[in-house]
Amino acid sequence: SATNQVQGPQGLTLDRSGNLYVSDTGNGRVLRFDNGVPGTGVVIANTGTAGGQVMSPRGLAIDETFRLFVADEGNSKIMRIPNANTVTA
Repeated sequence: SATNQVQGPQGLTLDRSGNLYVSDTGNGRVLRFDNGVPGTGVVIANTGTAGGQVMSPRGLAIDETFRLFVADEGNSKIMRIPNANTVTA
């Protein structure tokens, strides 16, 4: 799927800047939509088993310093992205 499409989204969260984060479970990735505007998303975690990768992301939470926490069922882990607001690829 393109970065403006999701398959089986499981989780959503907004940061204090209004960016929308989506756990795109069907495509095995986490997307950020800047300013919450639908359109082309930024992939901030992609499919895989290495550090920084997800297999089956579910729940999302973000704190006031833009640390994003991803519950990744496929890798049986909670992943932390230190500054999800600045991830560009």
